[in-house]
Amino acid sequence: MRKILTYITCCFILAGCKPEPLAIEIPQAETKLVVYTQALPDRALIVSLSKSFAALVLPNNESNDTTKNDSINAAFINQFLVDSAIVTVIGPDYNDTLIKASTGFYIAPFFPFTPGNSYKLEAYDQSTGLSITSSTKTLPIANFENFEAKKGVGDNSSIITINYKVQDLPGDNYYLVNIYTDSIPQSDFLGLNGQSEERSYIFTDREYPENEIIRENKFEYDQATDTIVATLTNISRDYYDFLLGRNRSGNSFLSEPVSFPSNVNGGYGYFNLHFPSALLIEVE
Repeated sequence: MRKILTYITCCFILAGCKPEPLAIEIPQAETKLVVYTQALPDRALIVSLSKSFAALVLPNNESNDTTKNDSINAAFINQFLVDSAIVTVIGPDYNDTLIKASTGFYIAPFFPFTPGNSYKLEAYDQSTGLSITSSTKTLPIANFENFEAKKGVGDNSSIITINYKVQDLPGDNYYLVNIYTDSIPQSDFLGLNGQSEERSYIFTDREYPENEIIRENKFEYDQATDTIVATLTNISRDYYDFLLGRNRSGNSFLSEPVSFPSNVNGGYGYFNLHFPSALLIEVE
């Protein structure tokens, strides 16, 4: 009996030593504009503009609507896309205000992409007063020397294997290859679905000391297709580092951008004018 009383007494003492939970306030980064850009082979420039948000922010479930839960949905995303911005690009052969294509997306339909020219981006959100500026330089266009794509057979019938050779440019270079089994996306290049882009490949010619860039990649596709679109883009070292950072974070619009390399003043993201070359490839 004495042992039991001693045990109970010890339990009460230990329970009394349990510290009270501490209220910890985590400071959130201030809201800033986030910019991403993409050049399309039809010589159009797309600029995406959104607002940063805290990593702990989740949608509010204010009703019984099953679309409003603690997960990412279209309504949650749309509140961060910038709807009323004035976006301009200024350079030696271009000086214009971009056209609003849809909420958060602005387009320059006939952008020159002149190699070697420098351009300045300015964006101002009329509803919040937030603004950003950024400058970048266009690079020479890179091309594939050859490219082939083959479907797998049997259990691998949903696998496409691509083999290609890049015409390496002089100096140290960094490249981005994108593969599309349907068509080149006009807007969903931010990873709005929260998933990583499995058909994007970044590499540098330093990986190929013999100056022959010959690569093979494999990927799954979820629909029958006889053709794919392959684009090759010569990118800067800074943008290469930016893409590495995005890949490490999951390559999603929903990931925190504050730790990424950036060339944006007053905001986050990256302004690039890297123009791709494109091939329409028949899958054998």
